[in-house]
Amino acid sequence: MIFSNISWRSSSSNISDGLPTVEQINEWSRDRVKEFLLERGAKLDLEENDVNIIHAQRVTGKAFLRLSEEQLTRETGPFRLPYGPASAIAELVQQIKGEKLVTGRTRTLSPSLYNENNETLKRKKRMKEYHDTVTTGLKANNPLVGANPKNFFRNQQTNPILNGRPLANTGPPITLYNDAFSLFLNNFNDENLIIPPDFLKWADKLILEATNNYNNEEEWNEKMREILSERLGAILLVEYGKKNKNTRVMECLRFLALYYRDYWSQNNVKTIRNCCCAPSFIITLAGPWFCILGGVFLNRAVVEPLTDLIPLTINLRAFDKKKRIARLFYSLYQALRHLDNFYHNLDLGKPMEHRFFPYVRQFQFDGNNNISFTYVCELSDDPTRTIWKGTLENGRSIVIKYTSKYCAAAHKICATAGFAPELLYCSDNAETKRLGGFRLIIIEYIDGTTLNQRFIERDTRDVSYDLRTPNILVFEIDEEPHTNIIDFDWSGRHNVDSYPSSMNEDIDWPPGAEPCALLNKEHDRYWLNELREFLNLSKEEVTDKALSQF
Repeated sequence: MIFSNISWRSSSSNISDGLPTVEQINEWSRDRVKEFLLERGAKLDLEENDVNIIHAQRVTGKAFLRLSEEQLTRETGPFRLPYGPASAIAELVQQIKGEKLVTGRTRTLSPSLYNENNETLKRKKRMKEYHDTVTTGLKANNPLVGANPKNFFRNQQTNPILNGRPLANTGPPITLYNDAFSLFLNNFNDENLIIPPDFLKWADKLILEATNNYNNEEEWNEKMREILSERLGAILLVEYGKKNKNTRVMECLRFLALYYRDYWSQNNVKTIRNCCCAPSFIITLAGPWFCILGGVFLNRAVVEPLTDLIPLTINLRAFDKKKRIARLFYSLYQALRHLDNFYHNLDLGKPMEHRFFPYVRQFQFDGNNNISFTYVCELSDDPTRTIWKGTLENGRSIVIKYTSKYCAAAHKICATAGFAPELLYCSDNAETKRLGGFRLIIIEYIDGTTLNQRFIERDTRDVSYDLRTPNILVFEIDEEPHTNIIDFDWSGRHNVDSYPSSMNEDIDWPPGAEPCALLNKEHDRYWLNELREFLNLSKEEVTDKALSQF
């Protein structure tokens, strides 16, 4: 490997004065742990009852060193401590174990200790954002006020709704969180979907009434509520604005995003919200124009348009257009029945941590047995990057990824040569369709540090590996550095497959590397030369500081 000359500096543990060592604590009884916590009670904001709870669980010194914030605060766990003291105890444990990064260097602490710390921090961030979202929803003004552009975009800077306004506030695909959304989309896009005759007649009625004139807005709203309820069941029709597409539709979409967040933030739906991601369909009416949106309540509220703005002002003799409208509402009808069944079977007995993660929790290994897995934490702070760390039932760590494109062939070539983690699973086309066009990828998890840019020399096979940050992983085995390629979204066949339609304009791409252009191995050689030139700048060591300048 061309990266074999990379070396790493180790860092010594940084233990604060006055704290016992790990070796000392390992010998402690549970009574000594209790005594230690009582001694530091004021600094940790611990009450005697908090210490007694820990003592009652027979926490010895060894068990104390394994405590995390997640364990101490978990609502279904044995401790259930308040956030403040739980966070302080977890931080104290990390401090005792010396879990502190040295700026500008890669540390060599035990991977298990590093991951436990990192996972706790990610959960802490996730729960803080969740509580901030709920608090904002409870305290919010009338959505009519919040939908005003000035108010809306100011609030989007602090506690955003992930609805793509602005684009940086885009959330993950909601089809990953409940299959009712992909059921709706797949049916709506299926031009061969059989629609019952009575539903076609109902669609005629809807079109006629939606385009009629009424004396006032309330009369029109009431008629729409009546007609929609005939087929879709009970409808909560939130009235907003005037029947004017051009001036009101965008503000209406902001209003409905706020309404969704505020509705699911209320205390009367807390039990449901704590057990699932509150999947919901949202029907937007702007005069005779309809749009269907979907929402899920994660650490942030996510609202995503599922259709464009569809006019009902059509010629009923234009059968294809009329059938499309009928198909829209028949697909919604089917999806709502599916969603109703989901809520009917929801276990409300205890809060579910998995509500923050996609609904798929199994895959088939080697096409045979179903293997269950659990999501642990996000591997990216960007909500559009759908990638998580997880564990299998046997405790093995994995990477769980959802992507619209993936070159499993390129991954297997590299994995066979020892230059990539093992690929455990890649969705077939049927499952990809059920996930709204996203493939589920399960990969072996390797604890390491990503090399900050570009590519690796390839073999003579006719494959192009367009790999970007963070796609080269550096890790140690027996203190020897190794590298793996970990991202194959853009990989494909030379002069056959193509680049995506959107590419980062801040990157100095090689000539010919453009949106939708064909992949070319010459582009890989360009990046290889860039990487070689960079590595020659530092033959002794590659530091984080140097990498950040590449």
